[in-house]
Amino acid sequence: MRSRQQHASIPNGARTILSANNLDTCYEWIHNERMANDGDSHVPIDWIHGNENAESSEPLDGVVSMPVYPLGAVYVPHSGVSHTLVNTEERNVRMATDLLTDEWDDSLFCVALRARDTGRLGSVCTVMRQVEVDNRTMSGFRSWPGDIMPPLKRVVTKCLAVGIAEIDRIRNPDAKGDEYLVADVKLRNLPNDVIDNPRDLLVCEKLVEDYQRVRSIYVDSQSISQNELPKFARKEVASLPNYRIDDVTSEAQFWAVVETWQMLCNTIRQSKQTQVQGMLNELSVEAAMQLDGPLELPVKRERLPSIVQKQLEEIEQAELLQFIDLGMEPVLDFQELLTMTSHTDRLRKLSRMISWERSRLETKEMLLRAFLDELEVDEAARNKSSSYGAFD
Repeated sequence: MRSRQQHASIPNGARTILSANNLDTCYEWIHNERMANDGDSHVPIDWIHGNENAESSEPLDGVVSMPVYPLGAVYVPHSGVSHTLVNTEERNVRMATDLLTDEWDDSLFCVALRARDTGRLGSVCTVMRQVEVDNRTMSGFRSWPGDIMPPLKRVVTKCLAVGIAEIDRIRNPDAKGDEYLVADVKLRNLPNDVIDNPRDLLVCEKLVEDYQRVRSIYVDSQSISQNELPKFARKEVASLPNYRIDDVTSEAQFWAVVETWQMLCNTIRQSKQTQVQGMLNELSVEAAMQLDGPLELPVKRERLPSIVQKQLEEIEQAELLQFIDLGMEPVLDFQELLTMTSHTDRLRKLSRMISWERSRLETKEMLLRAFLDELEVDEAARNKSSSYGAFD
C-alpha cells in the first residue's frame, strides 16, 4: 500500500479545471487516489451516470421520485441547521418554483454530489426540504442602445437537510434547458441508534477528547490560528461548541457534531484557497509587468509566457495534493459518512478524521515550541556575549 503522501499525477481532464478557487474539483479522481493509498481509512463511494437504470419504467417498491440538485458540496442531514441556496440557472429557478406547488410532496428534493472531473453523481444524497423562498429576480434593465434586457433571475431558498436517500435511477438523464433532473430514490430510516458497547464508548470518549483538544489549539495558539484561519473566522472558531459523550453516542445528536466539524473544514479550505490565490496573483502580476505595453488587470493567464503558465499550473497541482494530505477536505469524507449505514462505522470514521487533525496541529505546536526555544537560546547567547564585551 502506498503512503498517504504518494499520488499519481493528476489526469489531463482533471488538470484543466484546477484553479486556486477550486482546489477540490477532482472528486472522483481524489477518491480513487485515497482508496488506493489508504483504503483502510475510507469507504467506496458509488457514482452514477444519468442514464444508468434508465430503461426501468416504473419505480421499485419503497422508491419515490423527487427533483435532483447536483452540487459540488455535501450537506449534513439531521443537524437542524438551515442552508441557503442561491438559484440563478433556469433549471434551478424552475425547481424552486415547482417545489412551492403540490407537484412535489412536502417540498422535498435531493442534493447529490457532482464530480466535476467525470460529471457523475454520488449515488447517496441528502434529502432537503425547501422552507422559504425569496424571489430576487430583477428586470427593467436596458442595453446601451435602449433594448430591453431579459430579467436577471435570482431566487434564494432556505432549506433543511432532513434525511438520506439512495438514487435508484435518473428518470430524465437527457434534461436540457430549464428542465431539472428527477430521480427515483429510496429513503433511509431516520437515525435512532444509541451506542452502548463498551469498546465503542471508548471511541466516543476519544473522539470528544480529540475534538476538545483541536478546539483549544485553534482558540489558544495565536500563531497557529493566524496561519491556519482567515481573519474573519478566528472569532467564529473560538465560539465552536463544546461536546460531551452523549452528543456522539446518540445517532440523532451525532449529526450536529458532524456539521460543526464540516464547518471547520470549510473554514480551513477557504483559508488555503485565499493563500494560494494571493501567491498566484503576485506571480502573475510580476510576470505581466515584464511584458511590453501597459499592465492590464486582472492579468489573463493565457497572455503570460508559456513557462509562467506552466509554473502556475504546477503550483496549483502541488497545492491540490497538499490540500488532500491536510485531511480537512470538507466534501468527500462527508460523502463517505452519508454512504455508511452504521452509526458505529460513522463514529469511527469521524474519530479518525478528528484524530488526524489533532496530530497535525500538535506536531506544528511542537515544532513551533522548538523553534522558539532555539531563538531564546540564541538570544541568551548574544546577551551573554554582549555582557562580556561590555565588561572587557
